[in-house]
Amino acid sequence: MHIHTTLLLVIASLFIVRASIVVPSIHNECGCSFGSDACCGTDSSCYGTSNTISRRCCPTASAFCGCVSGRAYCNGGVWNSSYVAGYDAFGACYDPNQADCAYNPNPNNWIVCPKTHEICRSSSSFSCCPPTHHCTTNEYTSSFPICQPKNADTIPCGQCGDQACCATPSGTSCYSPDSHVCTTDDLGNKQVCSKGFKSCGRDCYDDAVYGCFRGQLYQKN
Repeated sequence: MHIHTTLLLVIASLFIVRASIVVPSIHNECGCSFGSDACCGTDSSCYGTSNTISRRCCPTASAFCGCVSGRAYCNGGVWNSSYVAGYDAFGACYDPNQADCAYNPNPNNWIVCPKTHEICRSSSSFSCCPPTHHCTTNEYTSSFPICQPKNADTIPCGQCGDQACCATPSGTSCYSPDSHVCTTDDLGNKQVCSKGFKSCGRDCYDDAVYGCFRGQLYQKN
């Protein structure tokens, strides 16, 4: 009986954590507009796309994650959460104390991940890596997000075969020298990037638009 009760409490606590990430929108019947409190009132704010595709009133204590460009295409979601009021393909209200948001206006991808998880990016979609894994991709190096175990054994360079070998902080990476390079940032960390891009920490970037300082990207003026 004690074991059964304990299992129920664990399941209930997991449900509460999962449900607390996404926050239901309010005043859903009013059709809010930017810069106006007439609809959302003082207990919430209007968020969503810059046109009338998808807008919602997010409660004051919550934040919004999603597409704001007004394009008809949008791809994203909240990690392991069921749909509630105000949660659709264009965005969702979420608890910023429990989760983090990532958004890329091109090609209009977004995701909300628990703070215990790492946001993993790619050129086509985002994902959430659990605490036991780390992300090995970004918008420039992969067309899909990849999470790898943190305790994975380093691959010997000899196993790369005809491909080249790059010793990154995450382990050894094999890559094609025809399309990619092994670059080094200002802290000495290496990363595999597409040709024409430089590395900064785990990210790859266009040197004409961004710079790297102590392993962190910054946008040039």
